[in-house]
Amino acid sequence: MNIRAISRSLGIVLIINAIMMFLSAGVAALNNFDTSFSPLILSALITFTVGLFPLIFVRERNQMKLIEGYIVVFLGWLISVIFGMLPFVMWGGDFTLVNAWFECCSGYTTTGATILKDVESLPKGLLLWRSSTHFLGGIGVVVFILLLIPTLKNNYTQISSTDISDVSKDYYSKRTTKIINVRLYIYLGLNILMILALLLAGLPLFDAVNTSFSTIATGGFHIKNASIAAYDSFLIESITSIFTLVASLHFGLLYLSLVNRKAKILSSNVTKFFLRFVLISALIISITLFIEGNYDTIWSSLRHGFFQTITIVSTTGFATADTSQWPVLTIFILLLLMLVGGCSGSTVGGLKADRLAIIIASVKTSIKKQAHQNAVIPVKLGKDIISSKLVNSVLTFTALYIALIILFMFIYALCGIPMLESFTGSLAHMSNVGPGFGFIGSVGNYAEIPSIAKFIMGIQMIIGRIEIYPLLIIITLLYKRK
Repeated sequence: MNIRAISRSLGIVLIINAIMMFLSAGVAALNNFDTSFSPLILSALITFTVGLFPLIFVRERNQMKLIEGYIVVFLGWLISVIFGMLPFVMWGGDFTLVNAWFECCSGYTTTGATILKDVESLPKGLLLWRSSTHFLGGIGVVVFILLLIPTLKNNYTQISSTDISDVSKDYYSKRTTKIINVRLYIYLGLNILMILALLLAGLPLFDAVNTSFSTIATGGFHIKNASIAAYDSFLIESITSIFTLVASLHFGLLYLSLVNRKAKILSSNVTKFFLRFVLISALIISITLFIEGNYDTIWSSLRHGFFQTITIVSTTGFATADTSQWPVLTIFILLLLMLVGGCSGSTVGGLKADRLAIIIASVKTSIKKQAHQNAVIPVKLGKDIISSKLVNSVLTFTALYIALIILFMFIYALCGIPMLESFTGSLAHMSNVGPGFGFIGSVGNYAEIPSIAKFIMGIQMIIGRIEIYPLLIIITLLYKRK
């Protein structure tokens, strides 16, 4: 195994994390050297030193096999979490070792679940670092590896394939360097635009930056205890909803629409399916909320219904209402939204709308074949024919995805967590949504969850973020080598 290339790759990951720690320490310094300055600066120095070590003392080596690419991706997430814990653990407070693990896994995987009961008690430097874990996780550690390591330039395809779903690749250029650049440009561009929009809406710069980091990464961490509801502003909710929805779309399509000046987004069968799915869900939820009397006016029902629909389907998890108190039908729809998520090729978690569209198309084709058993009927999404290989891949992934949700649900139940919280928590972590229902709902937190369950939840978040296959392939290939 090419330990040299792997170690140098992970070194770059650590250096990037260290840079964000230094920036957070700078914010702490600007705020009268608040209590997070020492933990952040010390963590940054440790992380930077460890990351620099392999780059200085390990010689470059170009050759990297597929399994090593998978290992780089998996360990990139894991090592980021481990070193990202340092500022939290050194600062103390509610951040025990397991709580810091949970919070960092939630941050880097853009899940957005938290153990904090009082977010506003954190100093500004630590708040920015917390949001920075979303920022780094949203674009993906692998992107930074491919951008900054010239020794891997001949192995782009192997490594990037571990971080980009097969469902999403069709909308990118065939050159993997183009894929990486597209993701970076769109991601940074959306962050800058949202920060400017929030500033114009009246938010302070610090609030705007942190909110943007969480929104475009579709994460959900916020610097206010009441999340977006703390601002009580329809304008800010609207800006957040728009950018959250955009961040749920395929970045390749967004890029092509800008470059070619054509409405390629609206011409995509998957995008049209996703937007219809969101619109219908939001309308059903809003109408149900009004009929059941949760809100006095249809306007309030629409406002809360649309916001919560978008924030859940995008796996962001921001809150403007306690959805655990909503009618059963709306909770069922929200659970479905949590499972599905947004489009492949974006920053969202979940099963992905692309896969759901292919599953529905496959079911339709199967029904037709039952009526015409001798006919050759391909699976089609709009006018596009879906290969049997892709259909089988989607069905296999979906089966594994649901099986893991059920498995972790039973594990959490064995840890003493009530069934509602066990099921919705497992679904929320697998889909990287964050809030579940019950006491871990949209206005709750994970503070009272047993420590062993928090540790396991962190593992599930990472598995959900890397979309299962890289971990399974590593285990399988390592087992064969033995």
